[in-house]
Amino acid sequence: MMFNILLLICCLLLTSCATIMNGTHQKVTVITDPAGATVSNGKSYWTTPATIKLARKNEQALFICKKGYKMQSLRLKRTGSSAVLGNILMPGGFIGLGIDSLTGAQFQFVPSVLKIQLKSLQEQDVN
Repeated sequence: MMFNILLLICCLLLTSCATIMNGTHQKVTVITDPAGATVSNGKSYWTTPATIKLARKNEQALFICKKGYKMQSLRLKRTGSSAVLGNILMPGGFIGLGIDSLTGAQFQFVPSVLKIQLKSLQEQDVN
């Protein structure tokens, strides 16, 4: 009986593979040419080049601006993490899958390094 309880506790503690392997946040590096641009996700601000820590739980939009250049915005692409597969292989893995879903650890941002060429305001598109 004690063995069964211990086994159940171990299974519950070892679930949520993506949360354990990936964490709930991911570092994304933003490099601009020219450097010194301001990057924002609407809550925080960084100066490029910058490595920023973003929550995996939500989709992320970044805004990049620098005086004399066009403002750019982009939405980071989220893909499923292979670490989630561990939940399928482990007993009690459905609990882990639920935890990974709630924390966002089941996702990863790709690419994790963004290289952005800023466009001068003087380089207006002629259409």
